[in-house]
Amino acid sequence: MAAGLASAGATAESAGVITTPGVAYLARTRDFAAGIVISASHNPWRDNGIKIFGHDGFKLSDAAEMEIEAIIFHELNGGTTPPPIIAPLYHDSSLTTITPSGLLAHVTVRLGGIRAVIDCANGLRWTLAQKSSTAPACVLFLLTIRRTGRNINEQCGALHPEVVAGEVKLRALDLGISFDGDADRVLFRRFAWERRQW
Repeated sequence: MAAGLASAGATAESAGVITTPGVAYLARTRDFAAGIVISASHNPWRDNGIKIFGHDGFKLSDAAEMEIEAIIFHELNGGTTPPPIIAPLYHDSSLTTITPSGLLAHVTVRLGGIRAVIDCANGLRWTLAQKSSTAPACVLFLLTIRRTGRNINEQCGALHPEVVAGEVKLRALDLGISFDGDADRVLFRRFAWERRQW
């Protein structure tokens, strides 16, 4: 990806391994023309794809995506192999400074006393969830946080809400949250037989 951008005169910086919403946020709040994510999203880890965000933090239009896809398939069907391009991809550690406290600053509802479980899908959300688990606002139980890179979304996460539903019922929790591997899809399960005022 970096080599392709370099061949067109663009430069790229790496935020490392972060969530898809994290890249969208960086595209919007930093001086970037776009944000690019390579991710399998809610699919098995082998099924990686490319997500592109504009400077506004939103995904490109369907028309723009179709145009890019047409160019890619045209090049692939041409049978020519482009010469290798050496394009260093610089990692900028300042791009990974999104913290739980920073996210909580945008929350306007009271979280005190909430007991919740989060299914992290063995993906990226566990890094922030783990830091949030020590916050005094609520009590969190974390599931599927043993990320190996090859077990993402495996019988867990947003496509398997029964995992969180079972934990909510078993532990009599207030809330269950299921993310997918890159944390841009989330489902919520509320404790159905108890009403709370948050």
